[in-house]
Amino acid sequence: MIRDFLSPFAMLLLVIGLFFGGMLMGAALVAGASQAAEGPKGPPSPEALFERLDGNADGTISAAEFDAQGAARFDRMDSDASGTVSFEEFTAKHRQRGTDRAEARFGRLDRDGNGTLDRGEMQAGGQAHFARLDQNGDGSLTLEEIKSLRRPAAGRD
Repeated sequence: MIRDFLSPFAMLLLVIGLFFGGMLMGAALVAGASQAAEGPKGPPSPEALFERLDGNADGTISAAEFDAQGAARFDRMDSDASGTVSFEEFTAKHRQRGTDRAEARFGRLDRDGNGTLDRGEMQAGGQAHFARLDQNGDGSLTLEEIKSLRRPAAGRD
Protein backbone atom coordinates (compact mmCIF):
# COMPACT_ATOMS: atom_id res chain seq x y z
CA MET A 1 0.00 0.00 0.00
CA ILE A 2 0.91 3.66 -0.32
CA ARG A 3 1.19 3.96 3.49
CA ASP A 4 4.22 1.71 3.41
CA PHE A 5 6.11 4.22 1.22
CA LEU A 6 5.11 7.50 2.93
CA SER A 7 5.80 8.82 6.40
CA PRO A 8 2.76 9.83 8.50
CA PHE A 9 3.56 13.52 7.84
CA ALA A 10 3.82 12.97 4.06
CA MET A 11 0.56 11.01 4.18
CA LEU A 12 -1.13 13.91 5.99
CA LEU A 13 0.14 16.37 3.36
CA LEU A 14 -1.12 14.08 0.58
CA VAL A 15 -4.59 13.82 2.15
CA ILE A 16 -4.77 17.59 2.70
CA GLY A 17 -3.61 18.22 -0.87
CA LEU A 18 -6.20 15.81 -2.27
CA PHE A 19 -8.92 17.38 -0.14
CA PHE A 20 -8.18 20.96 -1.20
CA GLY A 21 -7.51 19.91 -4.79
CA GLY A 22 -10.93 18.25 -4.85
CA MET A 23 -12.50 21.38 -3.39
CA LEU A 24 -10.90 23.56 -6.07
CA MET A 25 -11.93 21.15 -8.81
CA GLY A 26 -15.51 21.11 -7.50
CA ALA A 27 -15.61 24.91 -7.38
CA ALA A 28 -14.33 25.10 -10.96
CA LEU A 29 -16.96 22.63 -12.13
CA VAL A 30 -19.75 24.54 -10.39
CA ALA A 31 -18.53 27.84 -11.87
CA GLY A 32 -18.35 26.30 -15.33
CA ALA A 33 -21.84 24.83 -15.04
CA SER A 34 -23.18 28.17 -13.86
CA GLN A 35 -21.59 29.97 -16.79
CA ALA A 36 -22.94 27.36 -19.22
CA ALA A 37 -26.44 27.74 -17.77
CA GLU A 38 -26.29 31.51 -18.25
CA GLY A 39 -24.99 31.13 -21.77
CA PRO A 40 -22.26 33.13 -23.39
CA LYS A 41 -22.44 36.89 -23.44
CA GLY A 42 -22.72 38.56 -26.77
CA PRO A 43 -24.05 37.26 -30.04
CA PRO A 44 -23.56 33.63 -31.07
CA SER A 45 -20.99 32.66 -33.67
CA PRO A 46 -22.21 32.66 -37.29
CA GLU A 47 -21.95 28.86 -37.31
CA ALA A 48 -24.03 28.49 -34.15
CA LEU A 49 -26.60 30.97 -35.47
CA PHE A 50 -26.80 29.14 -38.80
CA GLU A 51 -27.27 25.78 -37.07
CA ARG A 52 -30.04 27.19 -34.89
CA LEU A 53 -31.86 28.81 -37.83
CA ASP A 54 -31.52 25.85 -40.22
CA GLY A 55 -34.43 23.93 -38.69
CA ASN A 56 -34.41 21.03 -41.15
CA ALA A 57 -30.58 20.89 -41.33
CA ASP A 58 -30.54 20.98 -45.14
CA GLY A 59 -27.65 23.45 -45.31
CA THR A 60 -29.76 26.51 -46.13
CA ILE A 61 -32.16 28.71 -44.19
CA SER A 62 -35.47 29.27 -45.93
CA ALA A 63 -37.63 32.33 -45.37
CA ALA A 64 -40.09 30.08 -43.50
CA GLU A 65 -37.36 28.84 -41.13
CA PHE A 66 -36.20 32.42 -40.56
CA ASP A 67 -39.79 33.56 -39.87
CA ALA A 68 -40.37 30.65 -37.47
CA GLN A 69 -37.31 31.64 -35.43
CA GLY A 70 -38.48 35.25 -35.45
CA ALA A 71 -41.89 34.22 -34.10
CA ALA A 72 -40.23 32.14 -31.37
CA ARG A 73 -37.99 35.10 -30.51
CA PHE A 74 -41.04 37.37 -30.25
CA ASP A 75 -42.65 34.89 -27.83
CA ARG A 76 -39.49 34.77 -25.69
CA MET A 77 -39.29 38.57 -25.56
CA ASP A 78 -42.99 38.99 -24.72
CA SER A 79 -42.38 38.06 -21.10
CA ASP A 80 -45.81 39.18 -19.90
CA ALA A 81 -47.64 37.40 -22.78
CA SER A 82 -49.43 40.62 -23.74
CA GLY A 83 -49.05 40.03 -27.46
CA THR A 84 -46.69 42.99 -27.76
CA VAL A 85 -43.06 43.57 -26.82
CA SER A 86 -42.47 46.71 -24.79
CA PHE A 87 -39.26 48.71 -24.95
CA GLU A 88 -38.36 47.31 -21.51
CA GLU A 89 -38.86 43.70 -22.64
CA PHE A 90 -36.85 44.34 -25.80
CA THR A 91 -33.94 46.04 -24.05
CA ALA A 92 -33.88 43.43 -21.25
CA LYS A 93 -33.39 40.68 -23.79
CA HIS A 94 -30.62 42.61 -25.54
CA ARG A 95 -28.85 43.38 -22.25
CA GLN A 96 -28.74 39.64 -21.53
CA ARG A 97 -26.91 39.13 -24.82
CA GLY A 98 -24.54 41.97 -24.09
CA THR A 99 -25.59 44.11 -27.05
CA ASP A 100 -25.71 47.87 -26.90
CA ARG A 101 -27.80 48.96 -29.88
CA ALA A 102 -31.21 47.95 -28.58
CA GLU A 103 -32.70 51.44 -28.53
CA ALA A 104 -31.89 52.12 -32.19
CA ARG A 105 -33.14 48.66 -33.22
CA PHE A 106 -36.37 49.12 -31.31
CA GLY A 107 -36.95 52.50 -32.97
CA ARG A 108 -36.48 51.00 -36.44
CA LEU A 109 -38.90 48.16 -35.72
CA ASP A 110 -41.60 50.26 -34.03
CA ARG A 111 -43.06 51.55 -37.30
CA ASP A 112 -46.22 53.00 -35.77
CA GLY A 113 -44.28 54.72 -32.97
CA ASN A 114 -46.56 53.51 -30.18
CA GLY A 115 -43.71 52.29 -27.95
CA THR A 116 -44.46 48.57 -28.39
CA LEU A 117 -43.74 46.00 -31.06
CA ASP A 118 -46.47 43.73 -32.34
CA ARG A 119 -45.96 40.51 -34.28
CA GLY A 120 -46.44 42.29 -37.60
CA GLU A 121 -43.71 44.83 -36.87
CA MET A 122 -41.31 42.14 -35.73
CA GLN A 123 -42.13 40.00 -38.76
CA ALA A 124 -41.67 42.92 -41.16
CA GLY A 125 -38.30 43.68 -39.57
CA GLY A 126 -37.29 40.03 -39.87
CA GLN A 127 -38.32 39.87 -43.52
CA ALA A 128 -36.35 43.02 -44.33
CA HIS A 129 -33.33 41.58 -42.53
CA PHE A 130 -33.68 38.29 -44.44
CA ALA A 131 -33.80 40.19 -47.74
CA ARG A 132 -30.60 42.11 -46.83
CA LEU A 133 -28.82 38.87 -45.95
CA ASP A 134 -30.02 37.00 -49.06
CA GLN A 135 -27.29 38.49 -51.21
CA ASN A 136 -27.96 36.34 -54.28
CA GLY A 137 -31.74 36.71 -54.03
CA ASP A 138 -32.47 32.98 -54.20
CA GLY A 139 -34.87 33.00 -51.24
CA SER A 140 -32.58 31.10 -48.88
CA LEU A 141 -29.54 31.87 -46.76
CA THR A 142 -26.20 30.09 -46.74
CA LEU A 143 -23.59 30.07 -44.00
CA GLU A 144 -21.54 32.57 -46.03
CA GLU A 145 -24.49 34.96 -46.16
CA ILE A 146 -24.97 34.61 -42.40
CA LYS A 147 -21.25 35.29 -41.90
CA SER A 148 -21.70 38.56 -43.81
CA LEU A 149 -23.89 39.65 -40.88
CA ARG A 150 -20.73 39.95 -38.77
CA ARG A 151 -18.83 42.06 -41.31
CA PRO A 152 -19.04 45.83 -40.95
CA ALA A 153 -21.46 47.32 -43.42
CA ALA A 154 -21.72 50.87 -44.61
CA GLY A 155 -24.51 52.79 -42.92
CA ARG A 156 -24.87 50.26 -40.12
CA ASP A 157 -25.09 51.63 -36.61
